Amino acid sequence: MTAQPVAHPALPVVPERGGTQLRAPKPVIVVDTREQNPFSFARFQGWFAGVKKKPLALGDYSVSVSKTSALSSART
Repeated sequence: MTAQPVAHPALPVVPERGGTQLRAPKPVIVVDTREQNPFSFARFQGWFAGVKKKPLALGDYSVSVSKTSALSSART
């Protein structure tokens, strides 16, 4: 099975507050440097501002937007 590029949503989600559209920055994917077989985010080109590698205290992957982040751990 070959991974195909993932298309952007047909109808983008546009956040609004009080009738004013908000611009949300693209997130940065953070991959733990100790991850032995990292997931390739190449097929999500244009979805993220970039992919960084750095040691994470918890989890294997993190999504960072400005000062907030979320983490994910991939265990098989």
